[in-house]
Amino acid sequence: MAIFLTIISFSFLLLIGNLEFVFSGDFQVGQSVMLEAKKPVGVPLHREPSPSYLKHVPSGTTATIQRITQDGHWFSIRLPSGTTHWVHHKYLRASTIPPTPEASTLPQAPEMPDTAEIHVGGEEDIWANRERCQAALTRGRRMSEATSTTLRVATWNVRWFPIGSPPDQQETSSGPTDLDWLICAIRWMQVDVLAIQESLATPEATQAWKILTNRLSNQTGDVWRWHQQSCGRPDDHHIGLLWNDSRVALSKFDSLWQFNAKAESAHNACTFGLRPGHYAYVQSRKKDGADFHLIAVHLKSGPTVFALEERQKAFNRIDKAVAP
Repeated sequence: MAIFLTIISFSFLLLIGNLEFVFSGDFQVGQSVMLEAKKPVGVPLHREPSPSYLKHVPSGTTATIQRITQDGHWFSIRLPSGTTHWVHHKYLRASTIPPTPEASTLPQAPEMPDTAEIHVGGEEDIWANRERCQAALTRGRRMSEATSTTLRVATWNVRWFPIGSPPDQQETSSGPTDLDWLICAIRWMQVDVLAIQESLATPEATQAWKILTNRLSNQTGDVWRWHQQSCGRPDDHHIGLLWNDSRVALSKFDSLWQFNAKAESAHNACTFGLRPGHYAYVQSRKKDGADFHLIAVHLKSGPTVFALEERQKAFNRIDKAVAP
């Protein structure tokens, strides 16, 4: 029997909370804290102890204080994932979780030998920079050990692949996608099928995916393939599927217009620059392995009432979309 797996990506979070005033003297290194957003989009994290925006995380996320700037305005925090970022003090409030020892008092893990043996972990290195990611991979670090009995499916918004930012904002936004770093992260995840949002369909994007699949194939010894939605303008966001063809076979690709709230039929599936669902039938290469229907979805983003209604309209069509 086949099963349905729907992967959804959109940016919306409704948060309601009380305003609190926080002073740096209320906190100490090693203390567990909770992040509290002031806006629905979440809590902004930064690369440095100054405005250097990196990403948002949901309100209610817990973290551990690593460092505090001398003026008490900025806190270096470690998230449960192991990654470390900076946050402004106004987003912190005390957590009921007991404080942990300071980083300097924690036992240090031994340096990993250069070996083919797989060791679970290394997440902080993976997201730090390309060089640390590749070094962790060389030491055998992986998110989880791959087995012949498990298929791993993931979803990732790669943000304007491969240019990294909107064409009219490239001078103030992040640079082009670092293909080698992306490949390193994919290998660390040991993913079999990866649903991608925000890929362009320009010649530059097509060439970048060709380079990426070739390098993945060369580095892993497996065959990697890429398939992208065919509708939409080249410079619009597209959904695509990247997969390890040595582990699974993907076929019967289709654009499910119902997941574009502005679309009325398959003839205008990508109308208004929005995305239909991207369907594929996934079959395991392993005898008696799992076969399933996969739908990757990238709905209308944004915290406005209009955007929420657009997402709800698309979701309300799910029964019609999956009926065949």
